[in-house]
Amino acid sequence: MQLAHYPRYLKAIAARLERLKADPARDAARMAEIAQFQTPWLRELQSRKGVEDPRLEEFRWLLEELRVSLFAQELRTPVPVSAKRLQKVWDSLRR
Repeated sequence: MQLAHYPRYLKAIAARLERLKADPARDAARMAEIAQFQTPWLRELQSRKGVEDPRLEEFRWLLEELRVSLFAQELRTPVPVSAKRLQKVWDSLRR
């Protein structure tokens, strides 16, 4: 259950906000990395018109873990996550 991870997500948000002040360009580059997955995911979600797909839900949480990995690496993720891994998962969803 993802609810158990919310405290870590909130800590990751705080870490990101702290680092954003020091290096906004780095934050923007990391957000661009997130956007390459978030944008197609949102489009796919909208195209489903409310029909749930557990695979899309799983992808959404992997996307959150990628955020933690990119913006607050010291908080660690419960599963290995990277842009390359998310791309593989996304490719398998599209088949």
